[in-house]
Order: sequence, then structure tokens, then C-alpha cells
Amino acid sequence: MKKTFIILIIVVFSCQQNKIEKEIKVKSVTETIEPLNSNQKKYNDYNYIRKLRIGVNNNNLESYRELSNIYLSSDHQEELLFFAIKYGLKNNDAYACKEVYNTLSRDKDKDIQHIANFFLLKAYENGYENLDIRLKEKFGDTIPKSYNYFNNKIE
Repeated sequence: MKKTFIILIIVVFSCQQNKIEKEIKVKSVTETIEPLNSNQKKYNDYNYIRKLRIGVNNNNLESYRELSNIYLSSDHQEELLFFAIKYGLKNNDAYACKEVYNTLSRDKDKDIQHIANFFLLKAYENGYENLDIRLKEKFGDTIPKSYNYFNNKIE
């Protein structure tokens, strides 16, 4: 009887502890998601996103920044890729080029890595700061020009 009582106390205490841990996890996830809700709502607003896309196509920096913020914070990086490539190359925008690099650099394919590095170089050439260490790791002391690098054949 004494053993049964001790086992019962352990089971009850264990269940209570699991419940507390689950509540803590749910709270932390909710706190993390709440700031994203406004951008998720914007992402789901077809007309608003359409308006921003038109702005990006017309080289509007504010539209690009807003679209980028919405896509990145609502976990739609791949959807931003087209607009980041187009805007980054057309407007020599360092931030857009860096976003392209960030998205493509996660891919393990050698050709995609080559393109990602091209955009890293473009970001650097267009004034994105604090890339010196990363570029030296990738290219050594001689950092190539982006178009020279891009035109090199991939082995």
C-alpha cells in the first residue's frame, strides 16, 4: 500500500510537471507568433500584396522594403526571391542582393551556390556593410568583381 501511494504521488507530480512544461511552451510559441500576425494578415491581403508588387515592378524602394518585410517575417522567403532578384539587379540594391544570397545559399547545389555567391558579391559592390569577413572566407584576399565571377565556368 505504501509503494502504491508513492507511485501514485510520482505519477501525479510527473503529470503536473508535464502540464506546466506544455503551458510554458505554448506561451512562448504564442509570444513568438503574435508579432508576425500583422504581417501574416498583410500577406493574406491579396490586394495589398498586389499593390506592393506593382510598386516593386515600378522600382519603388518603399514597396520593395514592405514586401520584403512581409515575406520574410511570414516565412515566404522563396516567394520574395523573384522580386529580390529583379529589384536588386535593376536598382543595384545591396539589401535585395543580400536577400537573394541568403535564400540561395541554403541550397547545396553547386550551380545555385555559384549564383548565390554572385549576389553576395553584388551586395558588397553595392555597399552592403560587414561582408568583408565572409568574402575573405569564400574568396581569400582577392575578391573578384561579381560579373567576372559569374562568367567563370562552374567546374
